[in-house]
Amino acid sequence: MICFNLLLLALVSLTTSTDLSTLPDLLKNISADVFTSLKSIAQDIYAHPETSTREFHAHDSVVNYFTTIKPGLWDVTPHAYGQPTAFELSFVNKPIGFSGPEDEIPIVGFMAEYDALLGIGHACGHNHIILNGLTAASMAREALIKLDIPGTIKVMGTPDEENTGGKGRLRDAGAFDGVDVWMMAHPTNANAVQPMQGRVDAQANFVGSTHADAVRTAYEALVLVTDLAASLPGTASTATPVEDVGMFAINVVAQEILFGIAGLSLQDVNSTIIGLLDDTYVGPYKDPLITINHLISVNP
Repeated sequence: MICFNLLLLALVSLTTSTDLSTLPDLLKNISADVFTSLKSIAQDIYAHPETSTREFHAHDSVVNYFTTIKPGLWDVTPHAYGQPTAFELSFVNKPIGFSGPEDEIPIVGFMAEYDALLGIGHACGHNHIILNGLTAASMAREALIKLDIPGTIKVMGTPDEENTGGKGRLRDAGAFDGVDVWMMAHPTNANAVQPMQGRVDAQANFVGSTHADAVRTAYEALVLVTDLAASLPGTASTATPVEDVGMFAINVVAQEILFGIAGLSLQDVNSTIIGLLDDTYVGPYKDPLITINHLISVNP
């Protein structure tokens, strides 16, 4: 409810006669009308979990619903921005009497995730995230119509959140351009409205002429990461090469290095990461435009 009030208050700034006193009851009525059928989509996605970049059932379920079962509500773009399992929904409300140009109408976007974890399913609740995104956008759409508020609503179906950086590829393709604010609801243990942060993930391969050489190279990298922890920029930055396993840590080669840089822009994070790589590293991080979840090979 807080999000809707903030959203509609922002959109209503273009008008002078809109009365929002009925908004809470209006949203309850809209929710009762749209939620049940959208919930069935989320339940179906939960029953058919698909891992990153393979969310074809989820994609087709949404596209089919808004093109066949409920056509005409949205402009529907399947396989959006060159991503086989991304979709986009778009709606523009330009009330009679609105004289301003369409490009001055505020645009609010809702993101929807729907990929699952391998062997686990929807442990992160992405079936709920897509439900929240579709429901919030549908409620906002109806509210704009009923309250005669000019505004554009977009829904961006964002596949591949868990693995290789689907949002990064969508961003590079321009999917998020021109939108005033993007919103997403994530399951948590408290109600909050807050900005969200991106993350840069990398997976390093250590190779050598022998197994011993590869292990030695890996351990040397772990030591380097540990030493970085106190010198990274930003706030709450971390570098954790191995889990805390006590006396057995020396015998563990980490499968995952947790490397967090907080409190900086994405550009500053990228420049920091690139600055840490020397000539022994090959991979897309040498290109500053490639930022999220790419494979880096490390050669001794």
